Amino acid sequence: MKKIIDKLVREHDLITLDNYSNVETWERRRKDLKKEFASKIYGQIPKRLKFECKEIYNDDNYYAGSAKYKTIEFKFCDKDLVHTINVEIAYPKFDSKVPFIVYLDFRQGLPTKFCPIENILDKGFGIAKVCYKDITSDDEDFLNGLCKFYNHDENDFGKIGIWSMMASYILDYLENEEYVDLDNIAVAGCSRLGKTALVVGVNDERFKYVIAHNSGCLGVALNRYVEEGSEDLNSIYNQFPYWFSKNISTYNAKSLNIDQNLLLACIAPRYVMVGTAFEDVWAGTNSQYLSCVLASPIWELYGSKGLVCKKRFPQIRDNFIKGNIQFFLRDGTHYLSGKDWDKYLEFMNLKMKRKRK
Repeated sequence: MKKIIDKLVREHDLITLDNYSNVETWERRRKDLKKEFASKIYGQIPKRLKFECKEIYNDDNYYAGSAKYKTIEFKFCDKDLVHTINVEIAYPKFDSKVPFIVYLDFRQGLPTKFCPIENILDKGFGIAKVCYKDITSDDEDFLNGLCKFYNHDENDFGKIGIWSMMASYILDYLENEEYVDLDNIAVAGCSRLGKTALVVGVNDERFKYVIAHNSGCLGVALNRYVEEGSEDLNSIYNQFPYWFSKNISTYNAKSLNIDQNLLLACIAPRYVMVGTAFEDVWAGTNSQYLSCVLASPIWELYGSKGLVCKKRFPQIRDNFIKGNIQFFLRDGTHYLSGKDWDKYLEFMNLKMKRKRK
């Protein structure tokens, strides 16, 4: 496998991370990288907004009486501007504190197509879920939702950056809740929201686990190694320019002197969890895998392991869980299923050395 990787590194001029000898040198570089990813790809994260929270619904006998559920209204105000976002919270009734997942979903309500609440509660986890379109719309309109609090013409940010802010606001709320295990908080998203989860993980170190499911181009997949039939830098920007910084239009994969393995490395030594699907060709399975491999040397600086895998490219049913980077490949298409959730939750339980409740 090393020979194959070395060959791909040479052929595609991939960026490696083997030249850092200690944590101090890397962390200085990481500060610069965070600025580069903001200025060149995702845009600057705007200044934080003030908000108030109010419980608007409560069910102490949720899920056949084994869990609690509530809806929290987040109210953002600035002069005459107001925007409210509802966040749904569900967690099992335990005597001990509960690890939580802040989940960016495509839909409102619990459960949803991508959020099977039974799997999550049964594994002993709580969830705080928000619909991404309630934060701001998924289009070129920068005058709605949280975007309306900023002048987009003067501030370079994309919708991914705005969506990512809400995850941190939700964690602000959870920090004041006595039932939450603040040492074990994850942020999760699928597809474009998998990209968003990565941005959250890089910028908010309170999240110990970062779940990027089927995140593809400008998520986990490398920009410089694009598999046949996969999305590339130019195609994603041409279709979704509003997700990113305006500056990204001035680069191609080679002129951009950063790549997604560096983004993953900025999360070290915390946990990165990557799920892919065999038929999701557009997301570049092998490119995502290679990105995890090339990011791994940074975890070793901290005395741990990144991706611990077999000496080959992934095969269906592979689930590598021994290191601080999880990578699995299943059959099927672009989707976040209950079985995918099970893999992520089992990985978290393993790293917490926590048996299922």
